[in-house]
Amino acid sequence: MKRHIEIGILYSRSGNYRLVSESCRAGAMNAIADVNADPVVPFEFIPVERDPQGNIDRYASGCADILANSGARHIIGCVTSWSRKEVIPILERAGGTLWYACPYEGSMSMSSTPTPAPISIWYRYLPMSCLVSAPTASCSVPTTSGVGRPTVWRAT
Repeated sequence: MKRHIEIGILYSRSGNYRLVSESCRAGAMNAIADVNADPVVPFEFIPVERDPQGNIDRYASGCADILANSGARHIIGCVTSWSRKEVIPILERAGGTLWYACPYEGSMSMSSTPTPAPISIWYRYLPMSCLVSAPTASCSVPTTSGVGRPTVWRAT
């Protein structure tokens, strides 16, 4: 029997950001399905979802609700930088980690701008112990991590 591990999903499924968020959510849910279908992996991810509806006031409360009312310590979501800024203080207080794939938000867009890697590669490249438990000395994961980018931005 596989161990069940809750993982937070914080994407707007309604509101102004639903189109881009739904694509990211679909990638996250496909990755979760891939992990759960792998007979070698000794655990199964259970998604705990909240829909902030593209409302800045609902990201922090959605994140806090996931952390307070489930066993999730890792949250996948927050497409925009302002949504990430809302949840970072909540995650830091709770010892949680945010994993996100984000579109380029700058003023210059060109074909050479790096784009996020598919979310389904996450479980192949992250140490499983980092996703199974909260970060420890043996698994040094920043509070906020960009996936698929050549750099990782650490909240300070």
